[in-house]
Amino acid sequence: MSEGRDPNRIPLILERLRKIWEKRPELRLGQLIENVFPNTPYDFITAYYIEDEEFIKTLEDFYSGNPVYRRFGKERTKCSKT
Repeated sequence: MSEGRDPNRIPLILERLRKIWEKRPELRLGQLIENVFPNTPYDFITAYYIEDEEFIKTLEDFYSGNPVYRRFGKERTKCSKT
């Protein structure tokens, strides 16, 4: 087990993911994530090392319908609603 990370965070993160996914049930899990974190070498490395809270917050922001969402501490304009 990894030291320094609270295992109690897992059900909380999964619950937040469930709420996002239930709003977009037509998407497979991979699509839900890939829409926000495109599979490019740079983004893969960034998504790989991002902390859980920032990861889920980025998903929440992206799927909230806002034209601007947070991504890795930066604001980015969303190109289209996926």
